[in-house]
Amino acid sequence: MLRLGRQGLSCGSCCAVTLWLCMICPMPIPGSEPILSSARPAGPTIPRSGRLQQWSDTRLAANIVPADISSLASGSNPNGTKTGQEIPASFTRSAAGVVTLVDDFDPAQGPRATNSDCLVLDGRDIACRVSENWLPADVLRQRARSLVQLFSDAPPEQRQAASSLARFLCMQADHQQDIAASSGLRTYYSRIGLDEQLSLTHETLKLIDVELEKLNAAQRGGLLIGVDLSNFERRRISIQDQQLQVIAQDRQLKSLLAQLADLDYTMSETCQERLQIIPTSLDCQALQSQALYMRSDLKAWRYLGAQINEDSAPVFAQMLGTLIGNWGFPLPQVGGLKRLLCPPDHATLATNMKHEICLIIETHEHWILQAVAEKCAAVELGYQRTELARRTIDSWQARVKQLELLSSRGETAPQQLAEARTELLKARAEEISRRLEAKLAEVDLAEACGGMRDRCCHRLPWLPTGN
Repeated sequence: MLRLGRQGLSCGSCCAVTLWLCMICPMPIPGSEPILSSARPAGPTIPRSGRLQQWSDTRLAANIVPADISSLASGSNPNGTKTGQEIPASFTRSAAGVVTLVDDFDPAQGPRATNSDCLVLDGRDIACRVSENWLPADVLRQRARSLVQLFSDAPPEQRQAASSLARFLCMQADHQQDIAASSGLRTYYSRIGLDEQLSLTHETLKLIDVELEKLNAAQRGGLLIGVDLSNFERRRISIQDQQLQVIAQDRQLKSLLAQLADLDYTMSETCQERLQIIPTSLDCQALQSQALYMRSDLKAWRYLGAQINEDSAPVFAQMLGTLIGNWGFPLPQVGGLKRLLCPPDHATLATNMKHEICLIIETHEHWILQAVAEKCAAVELGYQRTELARRTIDSWQARVKQLELLSSRGETAPQQLAEARTELLKARAEEISRRLEAKLAEVDLAEACGGMRDRCCHRLPWLPTGN
């Protein structure tokens, strides 16, 4: 799995970022629901200890990379049941007992398999379920409830400040759910890519057996002199080793997705989307503008900056600390005697805090623009490299047909045809890797633009194009 959970709780490489301590308040706050209006809807949950483990697994999963089988052919090493919860609301079961999707599938996302005997899993449903079970978002919302409870008996202006800070945390939780949805999609498509790679290894092993049998027969007939047929055995061993790696990685991703989405399934018993890349025209500048409007983390900073005044600034100062590099600079506590003799200047505190938040917003906007531009370029590069891989396959297919014709006339050596077929399989393996890279680049771009959770949960195309 590529880059799953790579962002975690960070918002970017800002030079000044506000850090808050996420203390969990296990008790619900009566009457606080209007403030926490962005809390996630009720849905399937998993035990807290399991969810702590799932978030830890997403951090570790960044080191899991799908096996590169582009060199397999050359021999080098380089049911539909769902456990735990009911079928999602976006699925419906027909009278014949076949699970189908309620709405039409957007062609831009790639066609699904059409086997009527299996459960159809849409990447958007996986992403939505992961976002609903994402631990960092729950931690932020729990902290928001704790703030409301902490200031429940405070003066009205302090209660309002606490409510504003709680809403800020909930908006940051929305951003975390966008990250979760993207992580779910990466896992989903990585499993599809691994499944294609595993199928290709089986096909490669069958080809080796067939070609080896032909060459052995030719050698027994005296047609091949000095040909090293043991090379085929070494290829078989290498491919079997790669098979074990692919199976192990799929098992890890399967376990991770079962924890993230509370949904356990095997690839052979379900139907997924095809890992299809349809090059799409992207308006990168429009996507940058969309990101500045859609990103929930940026909305949170803007909202917090607008709520700073003489009444809220002291409350915010108690809860927030500025972090620059690895050094934290919380505001010092003012003693009772000093507060009595020298009343604090709340107006100056509010002005300084507004200036600090403005710097954070400016830096964060710059980081978002840069991220969208880079990821947009990565998607376009992925399209180009995928197209080159397809053209390579076409070239080798033409070569195989040519050699098959010559072989039927006895005008070429059998080993040349065998080598051409293995090169074709190598090109196909490389093309699978290119498609997966392009698909994950699309997920990265969609995440950078913001709103990923809402698009997936409302069953809209998750890749924005800016057009």
